[in-house]
Amino acid sequence: MMTIAALAFVWRFGSDVPFWDEWNLVDPLTGARPITLEWLWSPHNGHRILLPKLLLLGLYKLSGSDFRVGMYFDVAALAAIAAAMMWASRRMRQGEPSYVDAVFPLLLLHLGQYGNLLWSWQVTQIFPVFVVCGLLAVVAVYGFAPPPFAMAAAAIGVITLPLSGIPGLAYAPALVCWLAVTATNTYSRGQPRAAIALWSAAITTVILIVLYFHGYRSNTQLSLLKAPRL
Repeated sequence: MMTIAALAFVWRFGSDVPFWDEWNLVDPLTGARPITLEWLWSPHNGHRILLPKLLLLGLYKLSGSDFRVGMYFDVAALAAIAAAMMWASRRMRQGEPSYVDAVFPLLLLHLGQYGNLLWSWQVTQIFPVFVVCGLLAVVAVYGFAPPPFAMAAAAIGVITLPLSGIPGLAYAPALVCWLAVTATNTYSRGQPRAAIALWSAAITTVILIVLYFHGYRSNTQLSLLKAPRL
């Protein structure tokens, strides 16, 4: 019900006109500016958001440049986070359901989130939260011994964090430590190939964290000057 209400809210009040930071994507979207690694990795308001930029551009291309598509993605991502948290909570209670789990959709999908729900650019903030919450659900349910599918998803998820701005970067060090301990535990259980893959993902993430701050400079003012004057 919360998801349906949020989708209806976006359908009724979402605008198909670029707003604020979204104007920075108009040139790459129309081909007026090439999509280069330098542009993807360049800081935007203090964030290096390589993956969210690619995600937004991909969504716009698929939707025919409908700027509401990011809003629908945000609703879907928040709904998925709520579902993952409810699943993890239930698993931690050995499968016992509880009405208390309704707290997750109530917190994540209420219309007080209008600032996130009605601004397509917030994909850049919600995507890393989506990844982090998925990782935390895996940690809560499986600890240091996740099954192979969860192990692979977690390794990929941790690598994406430094590529997703400050919200992802903030959680990356702790989750790298979890990944390294999980790799050690996996090796001790006689799975050396899986352990090497997890250690490689942890090392890759550390390298990306270091690169995040290499040549870093804030350009908070720049994004405010891209909207055309009317």
